[in-house]
Amino acid sequence: ITKIYSNPGAIGKMAAGYLLENGFKHLAYSGFSSFQWAMRREESFKEAADKSFCGCIYFDDERENWDRLTRWVMGLPKPCAIFSCNDTNARIIIRVCQSVALRVPEDIAVLGADNDEFLCRITTPMITSINLDYRKFGYRIGQLMDEVISGIIPAPRAIVNEPSGIVERQSAGLCIEDPLVRQVLKRMRTRFTEGIGIPDVLE
Repeated sequence: ITKIYSNPGAIGKMAAGYLLENGFKHLAYSGFSSFQWAMRREESFKEAADKSFCGCIYFDDERENWDRLTRWVMGLPKPCAIFSCNDTNARIIIRVCQSVALRVPEDIAVLGADNDEFLCRITTPMITSINLDYRKFGYRIGQLMDEVISGIIPAPRAIVNEPSGIVERQSAGLCIEDPLVRQVLKRMRTRFTEGIGIPDVLE
């Protein structure tokens, strides 16, 4: 029997490592309760986050759970970084934060997974996400199907989609607690195409 899956342990560990390296002292997790893989990603994330882990929430229907989600994000210590089980979940968490005037990423940073280019880019701020190499993954599955079509009985194996890195956008980054430094970095990020200099940044 050939098993085909993404590596939840590596994904959760990469998420925690990235957020801790960026200076976040409080890490939380958000997942969809209907999927076992979401729970396995949380297990590895929680283990890697260790004492920085401050809570998790699971839901399926965002409309039915909106009030619960709102209370949860408001109750988290700030600044806090949330690892969402995938980009769909991350988009929901960002919308919840915005509905109660919590700033992303200043108050709540959000890290997604799967790097759905369309979903990440249409969200404001754009979602920072763990990339999974689906092209390589699909190629390996294609090889397996070719063997089956050719009449070859494939030997039992595991085809695992490993995370290849993190695509940084706007929803997560360095944890900067100093408000003046945050303001300067925000100004640099929003005006970087204007050829600004130091006086413009500090004005």
